[in-house]
Amino acid sequence: MRFLILFVLAIAIIALALFIAGQLGFLKGKAPQDLGLKDGKLKRPSRTENSVSSQADLWPDHPMRAYAAIEPFKISGDGSAR
Repeated sequence: MRFLILFVLAIAIIALALFIAGQLGFLKGKAPQDLGLKDGKLKRPSRTENSVSSQADLWPDHPMRAYAAIEPFKISGDGSAR
């Protein structure tokens, strides 16, 4: 029983510390500066398996090209509606 109380207390302290760190901005990441279109192309896929691009075929020599290739999103409408 004592172990359970200490365990719950430790979890609560960790959660509180993470919450405070987040509120103070210590867990804030840095936004990438190289996103968007450049010369009509999106950024090339990275060399990791969590990177995908609908324009991956534009880089035929890229080692992850086959893995990164996805179909573009299908969008309907005129784009003015939010």
